[in-house]
Amino acid sequence: MPPTKNRLTGISPGNLVLNDGPWKDRFRVNRDYLLSLEPAAYLEAFYKACPITEVPEPKPTVSWTGWVGAKHNWAGHDGEFHGHYLSALARIVGLTGDAEVRARADALVDALARFQRPNGSIYIGYVNENNIDNLFRGIEPRVIVFYTIHKLLMGWFELYRYAGSDRALDMCRRWADDLAGRIRPLDDTAVEQLLTVEHGGIAEILLDIAAVTQKQEHLDTGLRLLQKSVIDPLAHGEDRLTNVHANTTIPILQGAARAYELTGNEHYRRAVEFFWDLIDRTRNFATGSSSSKEFWQAPNQLKETLNPSTQETCVSFNWLRLTEYLLRWTGETRYGDAYERCHINGILAAQHPRTGQFVYFMPMKPGPRDPNPDGYDPDPPEQGGKHFGRSLRCFWCCYGTGSQAFANPLEGAYYQNDDGVWVNQFIASKVSFKHAVLRQETGFPFEDRTRIVVEQAGGDPFSLNIRVPGWRKENARILLNGNPIGENASYFAWFTLHRIWKSGDVLDVDLPMSLSTKTINNDPNCRAVVFGPHVLAGCVGDAAAFQMPDGEPAEWLESERNNPLVFVPKPESPIRFIPLCNVTNEEYHVYFDVTGKNQ
Repeated sequence: MPPTKNRLTGISPGNLVLNDGPWKDRFRVNRDYLLSLEPAAYLEAFYKACPITEVPEPKPTVSWTGWVGAKHNWAGHDGEFHGHYLSALARIVGLTGDAEVRARADALVDALARFQRPNGSIYIGYVNENNIDNLFRGIEPRVIVFYTIHKLLMGWFELYRYAGSDRALDMCRRWADDLAGRIRPLDDTAVEQLLTVEHGGIAEILLDIAAVTQKQEHLDTGLRLLQKSVIDPLAHGEDRLTNVHANTTIPILQGAARAYELTGNEHYRRAVEFFWDLIDRTRNFATGSSSSKEFWQAPNQLKETLNPSTQETCVSFNWLRLTEYLLRWTGETRYGDAYERCHINGILAAQHPRTGQFVYFMPMKPGPRDPNPDGYDPDPPEQGGKHFGRSLRCFWCCYGTGSQAFANPLEGAYYQNDDGVWVNQFIASKVSFKHAVLRQETGFPFEDRTRIVVEQAGGDPFSLNIRVPGWRKENARILLNGNPIGENASYFAWFTLHRIWKSGDVLDVDLPMSLSTKTINNDPNCRAVVFGPHVLAGCVGDAAAFQMPDGEPAEWLESERNNPLVFVPKPESPIRFIPLCNVTNEEYHVYFDVTGKNQ
């Protein structure tokens, strides 16, 4: 089948500029954190797994600990952050051309090339020759071999895609050749057996590589590594996700999405679309993300899943990536709205704004963590809300996805087609495309407006499409050069203006936020308070200490005089509601029971 043609296409990071604003602040913190990590500490795990005579032993000032290093190799997590790290460096280079980050990335690629074995493999931690061979012999390893290989391949591939590293692409090709040779003689039952341990996006990355190398064996290998026992039931409309590991499943569907793009096989698209709708309807929280202790529970039973270990950050990151596929295919604003809500309440909320450290889980309900993702850490809090990690002694899987997400906050922000440009996310930035250069000025999501300025225009007419968020209670108010033109623009749609644009044209879009509630899907009396795209955290240790009135929150909440994003009940109460993405050390709840009027 021929490759599919999407309704929208993404815009290369090289044609984007992240300007000063809330997301640029978080981008800088992330960059500083990534560059604070010593290359010697990064390379140490590779050397320990496969010492090479001609390579000097790395001697970092401080060795990493946590989910990497000798103290925590029980699950073979060495290598997963290492791949994410390369991806993050690649995304920063692609977005900014940062010379210092590029030099770091190039040096690491050069160093890793010396560790690549003749068969294409690179060994790190428990991803070694013995465990890789055992996996293909049908001996199930107690380590995540494919998961780790995927992260490293993705890191190299993105260094090629975003930073132009041909050497990194060659390293991908060599390992893909080896995997293709190992997969080729296996029957379908044996291949399915390979996928019984979490395997990340191994199918998707091989399909990405195949799209570049144009080698049929790479394409065939990627397609064979799509887990049919997961994809086929979804394609037939079956929900078999109860007690299934969430972050194992989403990358499988990302692979199916890429397979649809490369083959046009509608079976894959049906699986992706049904899966997305199913999770969104039955298992997502008000935040736009999901999971409870890394798993999905029964559909439409969300209240029973509220606990301190909800919404794994990896799930949020991968949910965004899957949502982005559907947005490109369809151009439907519901996917843009879903992306925005998860981006703000799943990703922006997951990073400490000053330290750049990340949370593993985004608790919907405070309390002791069980299971505790940082049980080896000497000082985990017994109670509370978010638990941010430590820079050199955590390296949870969510550290990797977090560093990738903040390396290019503009992913998913802009799209184009033959007719014009599509503004999907409101982030201070600049975008260049074939018709014009546009600048977006906004402090969103902490400001309720955005301005689009035409910096350069080529003289040809084109369409400028603005997503009008579905959380709006009013129709959009849009002004062109100070004159109202969008008074009747409906929400939950694109506002489109097709014209000959001139340099200096200004489009102002008002995005007034209002209070509302989102009811959990199996109890009409259990609700979260939202303000525009924000989920508000009720900052109180005991949810029973606050009785949520049964009425519109605008009737019983008012904003503080000097801080319009902080809300307090009227009459006054000790609880404060603040955006979840602004929570750092506060204890909080997301959901409260409606039990009557405040006393």
